[in-house]
Amino acid sequence: MSIAGCQTREARAIMNRGAEAGLNRESSHLDAVSEWISLARTARYDAAELAGLCQVSQRQLQRFFHERFGRTPRQCLNEMRIRDAPDLLLTTKHVKPAAYELGFRHPSHFIRKFKRVYGYTPMKFVYLAFAERDQAAQPPLMMGLSMNRSPINPTVTPPSRGAENRLRRESSPLGRG
Repeated sequence: MSIAGCQTREARAIMNRGAEAGLNRESSHLDAVSEWISLARTARYDAAELAGLCQVSQRQLQRFFHERFGRTPRQCLNEMRIRDAPDLLLTTKHVKPAAYELGFRHPSHFIRKFKRVYGYTPMKFVYLAFAERDQAAQPPLMMGLSMNRSPINPTVTPPSRGAENRLRRESSPLGRG
């Protein structure tokens, strides 16, 4: 089958049939991996790091992912980290630490990717999630008390933020001019 280290056609045909049947020797221990998500987190969503943890070359990992998932490792890892992003944002409440923990080199890359997938920036997502949670936790309003009235004195409407800033400027020792 092998002549001076070179494989004959018959040997290559047997190996190809084995690979087609899923008998690839090189990826046999990769087939045993069931927790790809936790392994991806450990590798900080980096394909080279994942290959090192799996004790295979990057090319072997690429072939395995293409055969098993129909995508490259990078595509799968990007999908996993974007899927993990909302939960992480809700626990950290800040974009920068979440971006670095998800393996993004710059928070701007994370923001752009997150917005493309979810339709909101990460901060708007956090704001909306906590606003929804806080609104669900509020007791029902008392009869006759609207949302724009002060809970202390229902007849007084709290000043707008612009009014607060104007009052602050006018009472400043520097004055307006």
